[in-house]
Amino acid sequence: MSETVFQMRKARSYGQIINGVFVFVRAYKDILYEALWKVLLPLITIATLCVALFANNLFVIWENNETTPETGDIVIVVLSGLLVFVVFLFASLASYLIQYSLFGLAVTKNNDFTFQDVYAIAKKKFWGFFGLVIVSFMASGILSNIVSLPVAWIPIIGMFFSMIISSFFTSIVYIAPIPMFVENQGFSKSIDRAIACIKGYAWKNAGLYGTLTIIHFVLTISLLLPISITLLLFYLYVPGFFEGGIKQYQTLFMIVGCANIVVLSFGMFFFSIVPIVGMGLQYLNIVERREAVSLSLRVNKLLEMYPPKPVEPSPVINSDMMQIGIQEDESPLLNISEANITEQESVSSESDNNSNLNIQEDSTDSNNSEGTL
Repeated sequence: MSETVFQMRKARSYGQIINGVFVFVRAYKDILYEALWKVLLPLITIATLCVALFANNLFVIWENNETTPETGDIVIVVLSGLLVFVVFLFASLASYLIQYSLFGLAVTKNNDFTFQDVYAIAKKKFWGFFGLVIVSFMASGILSNIVSLPVAWIPIIGMFFSMIISSFFTSIVYIAPIPMFVENQGFSKSIDRAIACIKGYAWKNAGLYGTLTIIHFVLTISLLLPISITLLLFYLYVPGFFEGGIKQYQTLFMIVGCANIVVLSFGMFFFSIVPIVGMGLQYLNIVERREAVSLSLRVNKLLEMYPPKPVEPSPVINSDMMQIGIQEDESPLLNISEANITEQESVSSESDNNSNLNIQEDSTDSNNSEGTL
């Protein structure tokens, strides 16, 4: 990685978050591509083979529609369908896990990491992330169904209301893993931090998630457009497809269908980075506005780079000077003044003694003169 493209911990507006998603993808596209080929390609290949097995078993039942399908064919179809579901579920979890790990390292280490670091974090956080996603998705589905149930029977209003409620709860699901990877929080603490983001930002989170989901859908469909048109033409212009000609074109149908699945999977998994990064930036935005984390981090970093020098207290001369607040730099003048006062006192005392001696000598002389007389 090269130099930092943008600051992760930052208060952002609605538009800045959406723009930050694309800046993030451009900054870390090399690691995303590496994760796509090393992790997702094997899983998507396995999933495509499972889909082909499932479709082939369906063709067998479809060709024998005049007779009752055998129990073995039904069992094979069911098992192959479950295998497709399990493989795609694991591929989705792996994709989300890699992308959340990438986002967490982008926040904590900026650009000083590689794909091996991302993979190591993903392995370390796998079970905690798996449990968090399962619990949050189940809770979100149950709560959204309960809330939207009273108006679900209304044809159009109920559908839109259900979509809004689903966006409201799913936004929490996408935010919940962010504290686990950014702040190294545990299972319950990550959920608490995600729920705390609802206060004051609930509908903003839902609106942002809805916008990011639309972007994700448009980008994925744009990859599918050419092959979807080909598949549509195949359905429209194959003569007698719905009248029994499916067996003749079964191989072509399988090839086109499997190619469609591969492109759809790549697009869905790769562009799932859009809602993940968007909701991650929204979490950092909320935390920054409430806790000013980046400011404290910058202050601590400056203190590490330029530690303050210890201040030594100025020594004092003696206890008497400590009481009156006289410092050492003032002591020379004090000593000089004290010396002058002492000298003056000694000179005055000597002069007094000399005067007393003179007086005594004068008195002695006068007494001697009186005795002589």
